[in-house]
Amino acid sequence: MNNLFNKKSISLIISFIIFISVIYILNVKKPHVINKVGSPAPDFSLKDINGKTITLTSIKGNVIVLEFFATWCPPCRDSIPHLNNLYARYKAKGLLVYGVNLDSNINAETLKKFANENNVQYNILLSDGSVGKFYNINSIPVTYIIDKQLNIIDEYVGFSENLEEIIDKEVEGLL
Repeated sequence: MNNLFNKKSISLIISFIIFISVIYILNVKKPHVINKVGSPAPDFSLKDINGKTITLTSIKGNVIVLEFFATWCPPCRDSIPHLNNLYARYKAKGLLVYGVNLDSNINAETLKKFANENNVQYNILLSDGSVGKFYNINSIPVTYIIDKQLNIIDEYVGFSENLEEIIDKEVEGLL
């Protein structure tokens, strides 16, 4: 009986150690994911619709409005004129506006056509699939305000008609 108890105990301990090891390894290999305002914005390296690579660190020193969107999303399309207005109003003062497209299997030519048809005046980036995970995107549109030191100042989930006014006040205070 003692021998059987020892074999079960050892087996249980080994199983527990393996389980904890797997959990540890999975967590160590996870990308940095933000989960709150005030966190540093995760860096990314994405191509825009013209093939130019943009990294977040390469645009440090600017206030950034970063919106995650999809072409099939009506509220995402509704936000375009408001983002255009913000960009036009503040680009001379250093505001950068980027739309990060989260559509799967979409190419730059299709996004260029979308940008032209919807009069997008700001830069559109093609997602590599991981950036949405880094930013913890669970719904769209999601808009982040990022300060000159690349910290997340605010996050807005969804779209409302007064969002431009709210973001305008934040951006103006950061420039």
